Amino acid sequence: MGLMDHLLGHAAEGTTLLVTREIRWFHRCAVPAEVLDWFTTVPGAYEFEMRTDHYDLAAAGNGAGVKYRHGTYMDSKFRLSVRHDVALPGPFGGKVEDWVKISTPITPDTPPPPLEFVRVDKQLHTKSFILDHIGFEGERAVAGCEVEIASITSPNGTAWSLCFESFGPPELRRDAFLAGFAGLTATPIPDDIVLTSDQNYGYPDWIARLAIAA
Repeated sequence: MGLMDHLLGHAAEGTTLLVTREIRWFHRCAVPAEVLDWFTTVPGAYEFEMRTDHYDLAAAGNGAGVKYRHGTYMDSKFRLSVRHDVALPGPFGGKVEDWVKISTPITPDTPPPPLEFVRVDKQLHTKSFILDHIGFEGERAVAGCEVEIASITSPNGTAWSLCFESFGPPELRRDAFLAGFAGLTATPIPDDIVLTSDQNYGYPDWIARLAIAA
């Protein structure tokens, strides 16, 4: 039995486990209107969501992402590896990482949020790009990439972020990840978007930086 099977076998009913490949950038300002205008014109399935998450500060300080998602799920994310074998195209710079996310429905038995947490209000704009030749399992694609722009409000002000997050079996994860970049850059990126290693970090690092700045 593999590690994932073991974790799911000992988890609460309704728990899901997902391995993703992702990269994220943060900007400490409101998302520019021209960026949202550009993003919404990119071809691809589009979704919009507003929600509030509460992040565990202690977990973030240890490099893990533990959050209470909109009062319905507790999500725990752990970094598996940094992928040095994935070359980013065009203007993109930073570290590509593999993560595992365990999502558990919140029930009366779920531990309460920690005493030290950060409330983050989000407006999420998501485009989905799937590997068409692979197909679906139920309603979910077997492999693909979700590209997200998040408008974020926290106790330390406003920020926005751009993320590529691919999913699928290991042998398809690289192709799915690059499909997101191909889909997004089919519509030229505005010149004023900076996506370098200086802005590149995930939510755990960003939450930890908020705690230091507070």
